[in-house]
Amino acid sequence: MPTLLLMMVPPVSTDTIQTTPHSSEVPDNNPKNNLHDNPEKPEPVKCQNHGPSFQALDPSVQQTIRKIHQNLGHPDNRVLQLALRRAGWSEKDVRGCSDFVCPACFEHRQPKVSRPGHLHTPKDFNDQVSFDGAEWTDPQGKTYSFFHFIDSATNFHMAMPYQQKTTESLIHSFNQAWIRWAGPPKGVMFDSATESNSDEFARFLQEQGIQSYVIPTEAHWQLGRAERHGSILKHMIDQYHERQPIQSFEQFEQCLIHLCNAKNSMSRHDGFAPELWVLGKMRPLPGNNISASMDSASFAGLDIASTEEERFQAQLAKREAARLAFVKADHSATLRRALHARSRPDRMLFQPGNFLIY
Repeated sequence: MPTLLLMMVPPVSTDTIQTTPHSSEVPDNNPKNNLHDNPEKPEPVKCQNHGPSFQALDPSVQQTIRKIHQNLGHPDNRVLQLALRRAGWSEKDVRGCSDFVCPACFEHRQPKVSRPGHLHTPKDFNDQVSFDGAEWTDPQGKTYSFFHFIDSATNFHMAMPYQQKTTESLIHSFNQAWIRWAGPPKGVMFDSATESNSDEFARFLQEQGIQSYVIPTEAHWQLGRAERHGSILKHMIDQYHERQPIQSFEQFEQCLIHLCNAKNSMSRHDGFAPELWVLGKMRPLPGNNISASMDSASFAGLDIASTEEERFQAQLAKREAARLAFVKADHSATLRRALHARSRPDRMLFQPGNFLIY
């Protein structure tokens, strides 16, 4: 034991440290359990959370470190190491303090503040695709369901409606909305929904050579990208429905097509549109008379029956409604505050007499 131990606590005398027990220690009259009467066989610190460096120290050194830590007001391990090093302790004992865990410090530590962001591993298109199921209800109370898929590297977003929430519907939507044109991704991320956590879907992923990552129930924030873009898509459907009412499943399917095309061409990810990241160029907008030369869609309905002209005008109106829906959703102050604000979980209501842990 180093002889310079008492240099780190000037206000406390030598006799006080040797004779005064800590307030949390109960005096034991059994000489076998008394560390002062039996210095050769002291009891080790009974804590299951200590690291290997601290557990490798002599039991008497462990007990001394614990007493010093308590009598000094529970300082940080780095402060305690600096004090012991200045007091002349060996480097082995100083390193052992880094693995020391105090139960009282652990119980009274403040919660950590969530960080606003973190560094991501660079990914390429189709390296990882996240998907989630969502529902949209019209003002009349009719519900439409859809799966939406988003690429983690480019934010390229696709959606596919379904009528029954089954594994077959999920596989069909995955094939039609993504695999049919982009091929199987390297990995997929999804939550623990019933239709996605089945043996049939696991076999489908194995046949396609796709790695799966299931989000734990207690860590649902890991699927935050898909959930945020799903909420944006539902907000766009609300705006689209005001200009182009949705009255059937087929109209809802066309709505998702127009909205995803508008979102992929007008949104920005790292300075570029998602469709530019994926396709390498911007797709032309049919009937656009400003940014491109007039195509066949620009002249449709001029020399044919009026019913065909109305159909062409209806298609243009749907594309216009989809692009306006994206602009309104992107500029919505309410949605913006909800997406960028800190998470606020629901607070539980307690009654007098309930047992609480804090």
